[in-house]
Amino acid sequence: MSDNVIKVMSWNLGSGIYNDKYCKNNKPKSIKENIKGQLNIIEDNICDIYLFQEVSKFSINNNFVNQYKLLKNKLSNYASYFLNNKNIFIEGKLTLTKNDSNSRDIYIPYKSNKLKDNIFVSNKHNIITRMKINNKELIIFNIHFAPYKRQNELRNKQLSYIVELANKEISNGNYVIIGGDFNMNIKDLKFDNLNVALASKPTSRDLNEQYTINSKMNYYDGFIYSNNIKLINIDVIYNFMYSDHCPIIVGFEIKEW
Repeated sequence: MSDNVIKVMSWNLGSGIYNDKYCKNNKPKSIKENIKGQLNIIEDNICDIYLFQEVSKFSINNNFVNQYKLLKNKLSNYASYFLNNKNIFIEGKLTLTKNDSNSRDIYIPYKSNKLKDNIFVSNKHNIITRMKINNKELIIFNIHFAPYKRQNELRNKQLSYIVELANKEISNGNYVIIGGDFNMNIKDLKFDNLNVALASKPTSRDLNEQYTINSKMNYYDGFIYSNNIKLINIDVIYNFMYSDHCPIIVGFEIKEW
């Protein structure tokens, strides 16, 4: 971080189980190759803050490859906070910051109508991180909302809850960045005290078939930020070789006031 300009990456890593061919490739060697490719992209795009979703420590889905450990080793000089989002296996979100920070869990008290969704996929936990800047605090939310069309109502409640928390921080004079996988089309979202940083292209692909330039795509990933922050640029690394999502990198200027 320099001159109040910060660079932030958000990327749903898919636990390393997806490639550009089809949905899942559960061979440990292939998973390790996917994660190695992710690490190379991260190393080539150094940021001040990383917001990762679907990071595995201990999961049957990726043959128990410890993706978290590999990321930590690559970014060993960053402060880190991991949040498990599963009840049985260990997979969740990871926030890394180049500067000192303090992170904790946010529990979103909403339940799905389906017991299976509550146990496995309702994404009830998110991360809030605080950093000192300009005698204020920069508040960073690493979010991943509930998936699937059937959870649309739950997802909207989750967004409303995070926005309510963000507005409280803004009223206290703090800076706010919300980044991650919203699992909803964020193109048309509008807020009073917040802005949407949207990539020029959609960033998540359909998982039902091999990836091509004609694949079904979604604007699920991006950032929401407070009015006291200026968006300098937003870039997408349009690469689906190692995940069903692309990494998004934004440059923010933190205004002094």
